[in-house]
Amino acid sequence: DLSHNTQITAAEWRSFSACLKCPNVKIEELYLCGNNITDEELTYLAHSLKTNDTLTTLNLDTISSITGAGWAPFSHLLCNKSSIDDISN
Repeated sequence: DLSHNTQITAAEWRSFSACLKCPNVKIEELYLCGNNITDEELTYLAHSLKTNDTLTTLNLDTISSITGAGWAPFSHLLCNKSSIDDISN
């Protein structure tokens, strides 16, 4: 649970996102509520989750700084038919 860790820097969020791409990372739940995540960091996170097949819960509640630009990569993940097939199987 990384919620309310407002001291995490943009560079640290990018490094964390890069770790999620690693095939040996088996994280199932990720709670990032109340952090200072911007559109840029959220984009990195979305791109790294394209290759993560173990995450089942992602909570980004109460992050008011995110705009449509930050959410757009997630909509691509959710609307990708192959991702949906992977989720339902």
